[in-house]
Amino acid sequence: SHPPPPTRLEVKIEIGLPSEEGRLQILQIHTKEMDHNGYLSSDVSLPTLATELKNYTGAEIAGICRTAAAYTLKSQIDLDNIQEFKVDRSKLKVKMDHFRYAARESKPAFGIKDDELKIFYRNGIIDYGPEFQALKARIDAVVNQVRDSDRTPLMSVLLSGPPGAGRTALAAACAQSSGYPFAKMITADMFIGHSERSKIDKIFKVFEDAAKTPLGIIVLDDLERILSYVDLGPQFSNPMLQALMVLLNKPPKEVGRRVLVIGTTSCAAKLARLGITSRFNVEIDVPPISRPEEFQKIMQTWADMSPNVAAELSQQLPEPIPIKRLLMVLEMARQSDDAGGAVTSDAFHKCLFDCGYRSLDGLGLNK
Repeated sequence: SHPPPPTRLEVKIEIGLPSEEGRLQILQIHTKEMDHNGYLSSDVSLPTLATELKNYTGAEIAGICRTAAAYTLKSQIDLDNIQEFKVDRSKLKVKMDHFRYAARESKPAFGIKDDELKIFYRNGIIDYGPEFQALKARIDAVVNQVRDSDRTPLMSVLLSGPPGAGRTALAAACAQSSGYPFAKMITADMFIGHSERSKIDKIFKVFEDAAKTPLGIIVLDDLERILSYVDLGPQFSNPMLQALMVLLNKPPKEVGRRVLVIGTTSCAAKLARLGITSRFNVEIDVPPISRPEEFQKIMQTWADMSPNVAAELSQQLPEPIPIKRLLMVLEMARQSDDAGGAVTSDAFHKCLFDCGYRSLDGLGLNK
């Protein structure tokens, strides 16, 4: 048999992102003329910029240098007297702030987009006590292991818990604070209107991009929705299931690159029957709020209640409640007409009852 004819391009070479040392060299090249002509301010630290510009390509770094120089020139222009434009060269200094402003305006193609992550925990993360601290410490330990261990090229953790337990917010906050140069949330709404093949291609592209960076973190939010899982049947997308099961066990090809995958689900027991949960290295339970002292801390932090009122209400809560639902009840009570901008005991109990928590003492609403 004859070998297949060669393609037009016989060799494929991947040009990866520059390392910190590479970024420093690129910055030195593109600021050499500024420095030589006395336009580079003494407060500019190229090593610091090289550290801050993680995940930027060489072309993007060059663009930042040009933009920083443009900001310097713009600062010398009097827009109210543009016809008499003159430049005082002695005042032309490209400062550290100019580089940082240019970097904020030019986001890296493979970087963390802060707004995309922060929208998932726009109301912040509440430290409600030792149980939360232990939960956060377990997740941080996984994040640190992937960052620090060259023997962990791929690791995955599954956050499971009831709806509203704060799994998504916690995953997004951890991704944001991880310091990883690449972070991406994969959510079911990304796939609305897409074909099965298109959905798989999009997820594969995210995993491929994460593997192109020194450290990548991927959040698979609401795993059951991504899999199109429903109880009736049960029904689910088998092609998507098979794709995820392969990707969750496929480490980056390049040595030194590491990826962390965080999944979230509210029905881990059901997904276990599909075999997907066993592909995660670690499973962490995110429980509802159940202890009076946890209720009290949340009420004081979120609703600015007095300690006495918060303590009294925390003793009256009839059953564990996910933190997201508790915050919704508190906000409903704060916005109610009877509350007048403050969370009163009566308004809180009424809103709690409206949300389906009916075993309330003293209101005649016991089942």
